[in-house]
Amino acid sequence: TPTFFDADNDGVGDFEGIRQKLDYFRKIGATTIWARHVVQADKDEFDPSLVVDSFNVDKRLGTEDDFKKLVNAVHDKDLYFVMDLPLTVSKVHSYTTSSNLAKKSNESGSGNLYVINLGELAVSDNLLKTAKKYLDLGVDGFYFSEYKA
Repeated sequence: TPTFFDADNDGVGDFEGIRQKLDYFRKIGATTIWARHVVQADKDEFDPSLVVDSFNVDKRLGTEDDFKKLVNAVHDKDLYFVMDLPLTVSKVHSYTTSSNLAKKSNESGSGNLYVINLGELAVSDNLLKTAKKYLDLGVDGFYFSEYKA
């Protein structure tokens, strides 16, 4: 999303930019819009895996109302809307203060990446609440990045 069309000319692609290009997506035969960066990420980076707040959209991309307008416009064009819902957080996320809620990733090059612990009730409950919120906003599906079975 941040690297796509920038409707407000602030240097960052945004929800409105995607909305303005929906006819193009229909023209090329797309059936689904997959937004790879939606939730609030670390303010210093646009790495969508460095989540600081998965419950809220990243304000650099627009407001929650802008997001809802985009999802509604996608549906008006008979398209589906899927978004990333990362299972990772940044070092500044509240989960990293408890060793049970998130663990530092052992993967090479992962830097400040922490993987959330879905075995913890507080984490899985929050993920379900977050998913329900976005479903209520009209999202059709999720891609759970960084999932390892």
